[in-house]
Amino acid sequence: MHWCRHKKKKQPVVRKMEKNKLKKLHPVQFWGLAKLHDLYLSDNKFENLPEGIFKGLEELLIIEIFNNELKQVTIDTFKENQRLRTMSLDTNLMCCHMHKEDGDCSFIHNDDFANCESMFKSSTPRKSIWVVGCLSLVGSVFVITWRSIFKDTNTVQSIMLLHLAVSDGLMGAYLITLGVKDLLWRGEYYLHNFKWRSGLGCQITGATSLLSSEVSLMLMALISADRLKNIVFPFRGGALSRNMTHIFCAIIWLVGFLLAFFPMFGLKYFQDLEAYHIYYGKSVVCLPLQLSPEKTEGWEYSVSVFVGLNLFLFMFITIAYLAIFISRVRVKNQSANTERESGLAKRVFFIIFTDCLCWMPIIVIGMRSVLEKNYKPPGDLAVWIAVFALPVNSAINPILYTLATPKAQDYLGVKVAKLRSFLRSAFHCNGEHEEDQQNPQGIEDNEQLSNGEDKKTVEAIEMKPLGLTHLEQSA
Repeated sequence: MHWCRHKKKKQPVVRKMEKNKLKKLHPVQFWGLAKLHDLYLSDNKFENLPEGIFKGLEELLIIEIFNNELKQVTIDTFKENQRLRTMSLDTNLMCCHMHKEDGDCSFIHNDDFANCESMFKSSTPRKSIWVVGCLSLVGSVFVITWRSIFKDTNTVQSIMLLHLAVSDGLMGAYLITLGVKDLLWRGEYYLHNFKWRSGLGCQITGATSLLSSEVSLMLMALISADRLKNIVFPFRGGALSRNMTHIFCAIIWLVGFLLAFFPMFGLKYFQDLEAYHIYYGKSVVCLPLQLSPEKTEGWEYSVSVFVGLNLFLFMFITIAYLAIFISRVRVKNQSANTERESGLAKRVFFIIFTDCLCWMPIIVIGMRSVLEKNYKPPGDLAVWIAVFALPVNSAINPILYTLATPKAQDYLGVKVAKLRSFLRSAFHCNGEHEEDQQNPQGIEDNEQLSNGEDKKTVEAIEMKPLGLTHLEQSA
């Protein structure tokens, strides 16, 4: 009689360590567990994974590490876990470390901007960054050069617009910086995401963008106030002097610097422990816009700046220009000086109008994100606001406040007329030159034809006597 022994099927080795409030993992935490199959580390508090912690876990198939304070996953973290098929992490960029193409990786937070290969999921915002950035930078250089060479009679306005051109140029520099970073990290952005968003470079880049946008809007308010005084209240008080204009512009830049760089002073209020510790590191474009109901560290500061301050400036600008237009309607017999001021107000109005179009979406979305608990904007809305809506006025402003002025139009009109005249004369000369080249050819052909006819005539004359002689011989 034989007894059959049935081998028991080995159960997969599982380690469940979730919800244990673990703040740190030891580098040799899982050594000796070569047959480990499933590992659950979610809902703890550790911030990093020690180098080589999963070394030797060749049978590991499933791992969950979400809902921790984990900031990044290095390129070698899962290097030796070739059989790993299922992962659960915090962000979609962490899932880029999945080696198997047929593997499954789930995540809690999806980055609205970036994917594994690039800072921008779509090619459209990637191209828009370069277009708007170059237009802003080139336009600002053009305005500064133009107003430095061609002095304006209204020196107060010229000073303000020079400062405005500098602030618009900073926005162009901000966009080009993002474009360069995207080119440098193309194809492997997920490896640089954490260092970029938590580093000093992202902080300075984001602060530059905030400085540019806030200084631009405050300068628009100053220009509106100056136009309001000169057109609506021309006889009340003295006009703004050059020295006072420089002082006001300096104060605006000082306030802008404080607003932009104050979050970089190291205050705990701006440290986001659940994300990237950095106020400007909330997104890959380094803008701390409040565009969702999620309340991260420093969200009150963002709302007070992007919604509160900008809404106040927007309302002031709107009221100022409404008063200007009402005054223009009421006053029929205007002096030459007032007409000049009114014409200037039209041009500046379009500048203000474009600024309002750029800022109103941010203000409205910011207010809805604070007041509505269930408000959820489209995922790509933040992308378009950051790379298009916010900086596009920096590209348009040079056209409106310099190229649209009568002096610039007259000067450029003369230059364009001269260019047309030169092209026409050059084309006309080329036409005559071609005719001159064609005429000698025609004369040569006529001469050849004439020579041919003369030759035939001579031959005929020579043949005639020969013919007579031949006839005579025949007779």
